[in-house]
Amino acid sequence: MDALAEGVETVEQRDLLVSLGCTHFQGYLFARPMTGAAFK
Repeated sequence: MDALAEGVETVEQRDLLVSLGCTHFQGYLFARPMTGAAFK
């Protein structure tokens, strides 16, 4: 089963998740919330 880690805000959090085998992330580390128009 694939899972998405939400709320990843720091490189340390991402690195820990990677070490646990996680490959999908979202959170402020990657992008702040934006409008659909800004998402282009």
